[in-house]
Amino acid sequence: MRTIRILTLSTALAWAALASGTTIAAPPPQDARAWIAVSNRHAQVLLDVLARVAPESAGQFGVTGLDEEITNLTAEAGVRGREATTAALMALQASRKTEEHLLVRQDLDILIRSAQTNLRAGRLSENRLLPYTDVTALVYGGLRSLLDTQVAPARRSAAVVRLRKYGGLVQGYEPITVQAMRLTRARRANVDLLPPARPQVERDLANSPILIQGLEKLFDEYKIDGWRDPFATLKQQLNDYQQFVRGEILPKARTDFRLPADLYALSLEQVGVTLQPEPLAAMARQAFVEIQAEM
Repeated sequence: MRTIRILTLSTALAWAALASGTTIAAPPPQDARAWIAVSNRHAQVLLDVLARVAPESAGQFGVTGLDEEITNLTAEAGVRGREATTAALMALQASRKTEEHLLVRQDLDILIRSAQTNLRAGRLSENRLLPYTDVTALVYGGLRSLLDTQVAPARRSAAVVRLRKYGGLVQGYEPITVQAMRLTRARRANVDLLPPARPQVERDLANSPILIQGLEKLFDEYKIDGWRDPFATLKQQLNDYQQFVRGEILPKARTDFRLPADLYALSLEQVGVTLQPEPLAAMARQAFVEIQAEM
C-alpha cells in the first residue's frame, strides 16, 4: 500500500483495479459522487488493520494517531494481525452482499481481493519461508517517516518515542532486534523453510551502516531533543543484529534467487499479474526468440 489519500481512497483503488485488469465502469457526474464517501468508509476497514500491523506506515494510509507506535515482530503479533485481517475480510464481504451501488461494489471487490491476498501471503510465508527481517531498514523507515519536511514540526518529536521503543527503553517493549532474532531462531531448525537469498542479505548488510548514519544526520538536521542516548543504545543493538545476520543467516542463505512456483505466482498476483509463472515464462521466451529473429 502506498500513499492513498492524494485524491480519494476510491481513486487509488480504481488505479489498483486497472493494474490488475479489472473493468471499471465510467464514473458518474461530479455532483453524483456521494458514493465515494461510502467507498472510503469501506476502505478504512482494511486500512485500519494494515496501520495497526505496520503503524509506521499509518500516515501514508491516511490513518492518524499512530506516530508513536511501532511494528511488533513477535509470532503472537503475527497471529493477531491475521485474525484482524480475517475479521475485516468478513465485514467487507458482508457489506458486498447488501451494497447496491455499482462503483462501491467494484471497490469492495478490490478490497476483498486485497485482504484475501494478504492472508494467503501470510500463510505461504509462514509455511515456506524462514523468518528474516532487515531490521535496520524497518527502523530507518519508521523514523524517516517522521523526520521529513512534509511532516508537521509538532509531530517530529514522536520519532524519539519510536526510537526508545525500538531500543526496548520503554516499559513493556523489548528491543526490536531481540524480537527479530527470536523469530528466526525459533524456526531455523526447520529444513523445509526457504532461507533468504544471499544477494538480498549481503545488500542489507552493506546498506545497514549507511542507514544508521543517515538517521544520525536526520536527527541532527531537525534538532530533535533527547535522541542521542537512546540512539546510541539502538545503534549498538543494530550492530549486534548485523553480527547475528552474518553469523547465523548469511551462511544458510540460498544462492539461487528463484522462488518456488507458488510463491512466485503470489508475487505476480500482488502486482496485478494473474498469469501463472510457467505460461508467463513461455510468453517471455517466445518474445525473446521473435526479437532475435527480427535482429
